[in-house]
Amino acid sequence: MSYFTPETDPKLFRCGCGEAACGALPPSTELLARLDLLRYRYGKAIIVTSGPRCVAYNRAVGGALNSDHLTGEGADLAAADSKSRYLLLAANFGGHPIFRRLGVGREFLHVGVMRTKLQDICWTYYPKV
Repeated sequence: MSYFTPETDPKLFRCGCGEAACGALPPSTELLARLDLLRYRYGKAIIVTSGPRCVAYNRAVGGALNSDHLTGEGADLAAADSKSRYLLLAANFGGHPIFRRLGVGREFLHVGVMRTKLQDICWTYYPKV
């Protein structure tokens, strides 16, 4: 069963810029398969807050120049509090890790599948002190 479809998760299939033909690539089949597995392990709905991005939108939101979002290999998942982040991370690492590239933000968890980037890594988006 596929939990993530254009009908159920439009933010995963459309760039946040709002333009119909902005050039953002669709989500990769690997990203979709891994999101489905994470959803299965998590046991409840996962809200995608950001999926594919065009270069202009990625720049506007402060995304990295080589962001996973630009290739359709990254997504941000809603995680409004520490409990939500913990449960998503526990689902990811329960058994064999689903995602091997993770970024932790105040209200989201970034997941990525880009194989040309460093694997087995977790970073934060918090300001450095």
